[in-house]
Amino acid sequence: MKTNFDIKDLARNFLSLTNMEGRQEYELFKLYWMMTHGYTLQNLVNELTILQWEDLENIDITTTPVNELLIEFEKTRGFGLFKEIYPTFEEWKKIKNTLSVEKNV
Repeated sequence: MKTNFDIKDLARNFLSLTNMEGRQEYELFKLYWMMTHGYTLQNLVNELTILQWEDLENIDITTTPVNELLIEFEKTRGFGLFKEIYPTFEEWKKIKNTLSVEKNV
């Protein structure tokens, strides 16, 4: 599902809703990003299941822990036809810094 959200606007809206910091804030932002782009936790689970079972001859992938599947999904797949994915943690920190600078100007 393709949307017209600007990532800075999305981040600004999200930050107005939370007072968390660091990794916990980022993990919550990923859920917020999914929700605003029309994806659910069930969509994520379905995508991870597809990734896990698409190569049945590769026994390593069918026994891969879910957290490793998530990393693979984030790096190589994404959601839907456009392969949309939320920003990485490093990208998230840069976005927050940019918004912080804009706020202080």
